[in-house]
Amino acid sequence: AKDRPKAVEQVVDALLASPQFGPRWARHWLDVARYAESSGLSRNMLYPVAWRYRNYVIRSFNADKPYDQFVREQIAGDLLPHDSPAQRDEQTMGTAFLTIGPKTLNEGVIEQFNYNVADDQIDATTRAFLGLTAACARCHDHKYDPIPTRDYYALAGIFLSSDNLAGVATNNRDEHVSTFPIGPGAREQLAKREAKQKEWEARQKIYLGVIKQRDELKKKITAAKDEEKTKLEEELKPVLTEVSKLNREVSTLRRSIPEPPPGAMAMQDANATRNSPVLERGSIRAKGDAVPRGTLSALDLPLRAIDEKESGRLQLAEWIADRRNPLTARVMVNRVWLHLFGRGLVATPDNFGALGQRPSHPQLLDDLALRFMEGDWSVKRLIRTI
Repeated sequence: AKDRPKAVEQVVDALLASPQFGPRWARHWLDVARYAESSGLSRNMLYPVAWRYRNYVIRSFNADKPYDQFVREQIAGDLLPHDSPAQRDEQTMGTAFLTIGPKTLNEGVIEQFNYNVADDQIDATTRAFLGLTAACARCHDHKYDPIPTRDYYALAGIFLSSDNLAGVATNNRDEHVSTFPIGPGAREQLAKREAKQKEWEARQKIYLGVIKQRDELKKKITAAKDEEKTKLEEELKPVLTEVSKLNREVSTLRRSIPEPPPGAMAMQDANATRNSPVLERGSIRAKGDAVPRGTLSALDLPLRAIDEKESGRLQLAEWIADRRNPLTARVMVNRVWLHLFGRGLVATPDNFGALGQRPSHPQLLDDLALRFMEGDWSVKRLIRTI
């Protein structure tokens, strides 16, 4: 009997160390992150490299990545410091959290499409990390929680100032077609590919111009009188030779374009950043005053100043992962409790707001949140403690 507690600990430790821990707990996070391998909504298009985010999440749980770091990487991994290209790639892959959501790829108006994407990103970020339904404030001040419409559009500006690299496109929308190049020498390989592509396009343009010249001469020959035909046919000979030569050059150049490097879904700061106006009733046709990029004013936690050329995602990531944020640790502790016992200490894990359920044991939730942060945000240690 004396050995029994130790035996239980040994079983728990073995399960935490198992390579299957990552996939088992990643599936819970992937549900929170609305993980899917296609875009859903009006036109369901494949996300061909979504699996890289799935594997990133599995690796993160198996490695017991500190949860605050996990949070920062998913919002702003591309902007975090790194010691190697491999670390940069790993952190940046986390930002797929933002762009992996549903997209209205049939939307013909680019501004409306961009606001729809930002809305999904606001909803996913605030629910997943803060347990708040901030997206309710798109059209009006939140009816129950202290989230004004201005706060919603302060967040929207952050995401509208970021580019989505999702590897998806339709004949309507191709703004998200790029992916983030990963692997050794990926950026150099991509630069070579783009340079060779431009060279091929320039040669192709010349080739098409000579083709046009050839076709016009042929038309003239067909319509010409006998005495003109001979002269025009002589003019055509060097043009035909040039067409043949350029055809070979274009084909050779096309074959010489390197394959693209492997890609991942990710986010990056846009070249042009902007603040969003408040949209009355959420309509792009009813623009009010612009709101500086920022976050939720209800939480008494300062946000580091956002430079004009920054999206603000890094500051948002720091703000959410800050130990002084009253929600981040509690929300994750509650999710872990939920998966261990089938019901959270807060029965509405995505809604800690006024319409959510009150904690059944608030002091226990607070105590575990403090232990979680003091234990270096270790999810495995939290599970073991519980």
